[in-house]
Amino acid sequence: WLKVCFCCVPFGDVRESSGPMCFAMILLSTLFILGSSVRISLWNASGVASFRRPVSHGTCVPLVSNGPTFSVSVGVGTPPQEFNLIVDTGSNSLVVSSCKCSDEHGCSRDAPCYDATSSSTFKFNQGKVDLMYASGTVSCEVGTDDVLVAGYRAQTPNNLMMMVDRSKLRLDGRLEGILGLGNSRNKDADLGEEQFMRYAKVQRYSLCFDFHETAAGALQLNPPKPKKVLRSIGQTHWGVGMVGLSVGAGEMHPVNVCGEEAKDHSYKRACSVIPDSGSTFILAPPRQLSALFHELCERWPRCKTHSENMSREGDALRDVLRTCKAWLNDADDLSEVPSLFFHLQDSMLANQTLELPPWTWVFSTRADGCFPAIEPFAYESLETEAVWVLGSAVFHSHVVGFEMEPASVSFSSESCSSCLDDARFATGFNNHHLPKRLDGPARYPNYGQRLALETVLSSGLVT
Repeated sequence: WLKVCFCCVPFGDVRESSGPMCFAMILLSTLFILGSSVRISLWNASGVASFRRPVSHGTCVPLVSNGPTFSVSVGVGTPPQEFNLIVDTGSNSLVVSSCKCSDEHGCSRDAPCYDATSSSTFKFNQGKVDLMYASGTVSCEVGTDDVLVAGYRAQTPNNLMMMVDRSKLRLDGRLEGILGLGNSRNKDADLGEEQFMRYAKVQRYSLCFDFHETAAGALQLNPPKPKKVLRSIGQTHWGVGMVGLSVGAGEMHPVNVCGEEAKDHSYKRACSVIPDSGSTFILAPPRQLSALFHELCERWPRCKTHSENMSREGDALRDVLRTCKAWLNDADDLSEVPSLFFHLQDSMLANQTLELPPWTWVFSTRADGCFPAIEPFAYESLETEAVWVLGSAVFHSHVVGFEMEPASVSFSSESCSSCLDDARFATGFNNHHLPKRLDGPARYPNYGQRLALETVLSSGLVT
């Protein structure tokens, strides 16, 4: 205020008209300061995501690593009840654990739960729905309430799924819920049609995963528009056309998949990919996984030598990776293992090649060494013959962006910038180039059919 008065009332020349002007400027300054104080107080009083830091064109919130999954702080209800929800671009609904769910229903009393009776904005739908996941089924009651994510608040009509029974869910550990960030629009009149971002008027958002002591990635809402986007072809999921696959370390060698000449003519395209942040592994059509394992072993000298005494190169690849603790001491990292290169093309014929380095898809466990986090998976699509699910690997190697209208996906190889003021975080993706540690059960999508690798191997689909 003193600065305002000094500017309004110069020393040695106090004019009659300066008083009202000074008063007006003081009043404006007071309103500005009070408004800022109220805004800050309201945000901090919510108890949700108070670590948020604004970025130049939007809002950023750090992610938390839960082992095989990543979660974000979300407030549900009024006043907000805080949860760490798995960020899942492969589903639409917002799922939280209800306080009605008891120990006998598979819920832990130590985990946060949503109490609808404590929220002044809750509306009960009188409906109940079973959500199907690859790891089992959860029973939910359906309702509507206010949702707060990174400073954006909106109601998600009939799209709040409150878990009341998860006893049939084969998933260890605490599950507080899921934040669906998919592209699907549910046409069921009794359920919500769209995910949170649409109701919150968020035009675009991006996700990236990393490992850091204070943050494990970032969710950005309304970030700057990316330089390159690919139109989404999916009607149910975020999806991009795939026209080829290569492997190599320095030089790309094509894998014999996704050729238009071999495509069933009843489909529009041979292959596509779904970038699914809620899935831990890369999931591949069985026959194409066979071709990929073959080419990976051919282009990796250590595996090729080992495969000479084995009948199946898929077994050789897994066998060599299983002994990674022995040869990683000599190699220091996974640089000798070939990268995967996915060649994408959208409906407008825009092209982009994504490199997934081996440290994004080679995992390790305490007891069993390393293994390729690529599994056979069957998913029926009306327009695409073979669908790949790019799980956490693509989010570990790229900042993946999602544009609401027109529906588009972007992949940027820039560093996974933190929402925190920590320069160490912005040094790049997992620059140690070591296998990722899997300390819990992998998470799979709630669509398609997971296939057991050993069963597929014995059937001859993967050689």
